[in-house]
Amino acid sequence: MIFRETVRTLTKGNSSYQTIIIEDYKLAYYALPKNASSSIKLWIMMLLGKQITQRIRLDVHSGWPLALTGYSYLPKELEYILETYFTFAFIRHPVTRLISGYYNKFYHPSGQVKPMAEEVIHIVGGPVDFERFVQYIEDTPDCDLNNHWSPQSTLFELDSVNYLGRVENFSDDFVAVQNYTGFYRRPPRKNVTRHRKYPEISPQLRSRIESRFSDDMTLWLGTAAHNRKAAGVFV
Repeated sequence: MIFRETVRTLTKGNSSYQTIIIEDYKLAYYALPKNASSSIKLWIMMLLGKQITQRIRLDVHSGWPLALTGYSYLPKELEYILETYFTFAFIRHPVTRLISGYYNKFYHPSGQVKPMAEEVIHIVGGPVDFERFVQYIEDTPDCDLNNHWSPQSTLFELDSVNYLGRVENFSDDFVAVQNYTGFYRRPPRKNVTRHRKYPEISPQLRSRIESRFSDDMTLWLGTAAHNRKAAGVFV
């Protein structure tokens, strides 16, 4: 069985598209940060019968290349695959995604401030509470934002996606991928936000986030319509 993972930097500014390709299943997955990608990567390893070590379970992203062979496709190969394979992605409400990204990187459970958070602190020039973080997001072009809090719409090509799920409805929405592969093991639960209690944000701040990520709001609200269109079902 051939497994390929490719990270490509194309179009749309400096955003990188992480596209995971499983050839034997004709399956392609856009792995968007903070959108259940840890759980989905672990599930893919289960699908392929790969051993999930404790190290990989703790941090599947760093352990990923050690467990599976990775090499790049030529652009035309990748274009063909995304046109002919079952390609899926999961999106998340931009408010909860931004809150999760902020607390995970600025206040990681390990007590460590992640490098992408340190970069923001350096740019801002001092402490970064959540409201100041939102201001930084508003002031920064998409192409200069880290992928953990850049617009989801810049991280994949919607036209190539056959199925677009919502993180908030993950268990139900992931059934479409399970049905396609015929593999019904449940994805492991990783980095589940609702297990952590985050401070409430004001309606004004929520509105600012939704405005900044208006394209993501359109995507999130339109998942059902997209999937009907991709399946050729028009109502």
